[in-house]
Amino acid sequence: MKKSILSWLLFSVVGIGSVACSENEKAEAETEETETETEETEDPGNVDTETEDTEETETDETEETEETDETDETETETETEEPEPRMDCTYEDLILQVEVRDDSGICTTCDATDWMLADGLLYNPCGNDVTFNTPTNCYVVSGTLAGPTNMNITPNCPGAAREYTVEAGRTILQPSSIGWINGTTPVDPGEYTLTLDFGSPFNQSASFDFTAYH
Repeated sequence: MKKSILSWLLFSVVGIGSVACSENEKAEAETEETETETEETEDPGNVDTETEDTEETETDETEETEETDETDETETETETEEPEPRMDCTYEDLILQVEVRDDSGICTTCDATDWMLADGLLYNPCGNDVTFNTPTNCYVVSGTLAGPTNMNITPNCPGAAREYTVEAGRTILQPSSIGWINGTTPVDPGEYTLTLDFGSPFNQSASFDFTAYH
């Protein structure tokens, strides 16, 4: 009888311990599931935050790109805009220029053994044609060549008064021979300044620097 009672007591204690262990394991399992669900719940929030940051960054970059494009277009429009040419110009608005040519064309380093020419040019930058009158057949009336060899330039101007017209945006020129002394000997090599005198109605001079070589 005593053995039966002891056996029953032992079984009861073991059973109660097993039940307690089972309840503890169940509680721990529920705690782990709760933590897992909490982590899973927090992750989407992080993803949303990253997504919002990415969208804001892309929006900022897009706005900067649009501003840059607008700035580029504004600069391009500014660069391509050109003022309208004047339509009421007179001979006073013509631009007086001088150049030297050898056999190769316009030069700043010129072959003095070529038959060089001194050109007096009139350029019309306006939108209307310009007409003027001269008392002789030339608008360049004289000139000088200053350098290792000095010489006077006398254009060949036969005839009386003449009317000239310089079309809008065009240039006219009057050539004179230079570079040979008495038509037989080229000028000495070196640096020169050519000055041409534009007669009436301009009454002004213009110059051009060049180097002569043999």
